[in-house]
Amino acid sequence: MSRLTFAAGALLAVTTLIHLLAGERDVHAPLRALAGDGEMGLYASVLWHAVSVVLAAMAAALIWAARAPLARQGVIWLVCAQCLGFAGLFLVYGLLLTDSLWHAPQWVLFLAATGLAGAGLRQAGRRPARP
Repeated sequence: MSRLTFAAGALLAVTTLIHLLAGERDVHAPLRALAGDGEMGLYASVLWHAVSVVLAAMAAALIWAARAPLARQGVIWLVCAQCLGFAGLFLVYGLLLTDSLWHAPQWVLFLAATGLAGAGLRQAGRRPARP
């Protein structure tokens, strides 16, 4: 088992919990209050929970990849690409809209998960894969 890949998956699982618990209170509920109960409220909720599903799937994929050496490389590359995309969005919009990277520091978690998963992939590349 790749402990680094597992750690990246665990970090994304914690990120998912933060999104669901703190984010619900601090972001989703205010968005819903602004959007109302109509079509915009529908889209705000669907998009919010779509991110929840993606985060949970990313966490599960890395935890699975930690124990599945033959599938590891493709799964890790895909999840790392998603993490880098999320990090980039938080970095760019944080700077463009708030002039600070610290109003939404989620990029730190996504870059950390990418670093752990990438290190796990690199470490696995040094050992022969076992089914």
